[in-house]
Amino acid sequence: MRQQFVIAFTTMLLFQSVAIAATPETWLAKIKEQGYEPILQQSFQQAGQDKQMVLVAKSKGDAHADNSTVWATVWTNENSNWKIEAETKNIDAPGSGGAYPSVTFVKVGDDNYGAILDGGGTFQGYTVSNSTVILPIGKKFIIALDQETYSDNLGTCEPDAHPLECYEYDQKISFVKGNDAEFYDLQLTETGTKRASESDNTIIPATGEKRLVFNGASYQAEEAKKTEHKSSFK
Repeated sequence: MRQQFVIAFTTMLLFQSVAIAATPETWLAKIKEQGYEPILQQSFQQAGQDKQMVLVAKSKGDAHADNSTVWATVWTNENSNWKIEAETKNIDAPGSGGAYPSVTFVKVGDDNYGAILDGGGTFQGYTVSNSTVILPIGKKFIIALDQETYSDNLGTCEPDAHPLECYEYDQKISFVKGNDAEFYDLQLTETGTKRASESDNTIIPATGEKRLVFNGASYQAEEAKKTEHKSSFK
């Protein structure tokens, strides 16, 4: 009887050790062996449940044109056991020289969260930065917005010398409450100067705001028709 109890107790401990072995921390330790590095580990709560958003990145190389790839996960804690509820590999990140993107954890709804990946580079005197908004939808992450947020020609322009006048353009991303409490509207606010168009080098002021709404797959113009969507945080 005592021997059976010892065997049962040992088996229980074994199963418990296997269950608790899968945590964000142990996953990060394992994933480093594949050349990935952590770029975000953010704890949060949704509907009273403990969760973590964990992002890792891996460089594609060190050439000027090389960027990095991101592996995004959301972990949920159920009965003291962690498990992955949303996961997407090979998200193309903005950047150059193999550098990892900078990451901002953002609240995108009353009870929903996402991340913004920022990166860029300078090419032949032109500097460009992009922001990529990723959201966990269902069991996957989606790229909800990929937007140029900064550009200048300061490495090649001549002040007041048409057609190579200098410009410096900046665009900020923010989330503001709209008609949908589940997913806020995304607001783009531009400042600085920019070219009138790709075919017109005239430099004009860049001032204005644009609001986008989430349609279940991406952020589109405010008048875009909404479609059904399912959040991984519900």
